[in-house]
Amino acid sequence: MHPAPATDIAIAQGHPMAPWIKHAPTIITVGMIVILALHGPIAQPAHYHEFADQSVASGIPHAADVFSNAGFALVAIWGWLTLRPRRASDHLRAGWPGYRLFLIGLFLTAFGSAFYHLAPDNISLIWDRLPIALVCAGLLAGVRGDIRGGSKSEIDVIVLALYAVASVAWWAITDRNGAGDLRPYLLLQGLALILIPLWQAIHRAPRTDRIAFGTAMVLYILAKLAEVLDHEIANAFGFVTGHTLKHLVAAGGVGGVRQFLPNPLAAPLRSFRHGQVYYSGMAGSDPMPPSAHADMRLTYDDLEYFPEDGKRREIIDGDLYVTPSPSLRHQVLVGRLHVAIANYLGGRPGIGHVFLSPLDVVLSPHDVVEPDLLFVGSNQLTCSG
Repeated sequence: MHPAPATDIAIAQGHPMAPWIKHAPTIITVGMIVILALHGPIAQPAHYHEFADQSVASGIPHAADVFSNAGFALVAIWGWLTLRPRRASDHLRAGWPGYRLFLIGLFLTAFGSAFYHLAPDNISLIWDRLPIALVCAGLLAGVRGDIRGGSKSEIDVIVLALYAVASVAWWAITDRNGAGDLRPYLLLQGLALILIPLWQAIHRAPRTDRIAFGTAMVLYILAKLAEVLDHEIANAFGFVTGHTLKHLVAAGGVGGVRQFLPNPLAAPLRSFRHGQVYYSGMAGSDPMPPSAHADMRLTYDDLEYFPEDGKRREIIDGDLYVTPSPSLRHQVLVGRLHVAIANYLGGRPGIGHVFLSPLDVVLSPHDVVEPDLLFVGSNQLTCSG
């Protein structure tokens, strides 16, 4: 228990989220399934394969649409080289199975889409859509693993990968029967666009992550718009078609997605700019090397960048201390102490108040602690929301 200092303090109560918000992803998923079920089959546009690009290079037809897929392979290789060596790190372990599928699917998209554009038809389109579905499945599994942690991410990857394959297989089978149905395939893409930013908001992902994925979403929308305006863009500019532009913009979009994936080297510091980090109770508890601007210390405002992962974060003299969640025995003892002190104060009104964690106590701009129990005298209490 931390006694309050003789000076006034500020107790930051935070902004709790409505309980139902945590169930929003499930509600939205079920709602989308119901809406698509009621809507009925969604067919592919009749002239889907009639692309504006008629260029030929070294005997390769539709050359611009074919070669513009290289960007997907480059982004996938970049992501693989930067993430795989650190896949066992604490900041990547839970999400890596999903991100691995995401990068593999992205690499295969470059070849599947190129193969399709050599001779566009519904048969070759299967090999274009299949890796794209795996990309969406991997991204969903990776982000879900990040926010939930634990060892169930492998199961999520298997389930979502099977769904991705089944969604494309469903379209192919129904297409052969004369009425191709894209609903399962579109559901997977829609869930990736909706659930990921929702998860980021619920679990308070760093602002830079939200901006990176938001940028990727904007680029994705622009890419789809370029796809729809394929012939119009070709007629307007002449040197590029809408579908070629779609590939280039979409590659930039997945590059933006890569930017918000965990960076194991920068993860402890990516949400703030300066100061030292101490991992209390963990092997190697020495602080990380101080910033080149050691006079720039962390403040309470920097704490808002961290996700709610159950760990206690305190700032002391501008340095960040991180401790894991307390044990069950610890919590039982704290609860008993809280009850005992509260009962004592209840019979002596006007003495003060006792507070139970989690509660941020702002002692100074560079000192923010989260004590298990906090007693504050009535003449010392200043609350800020």
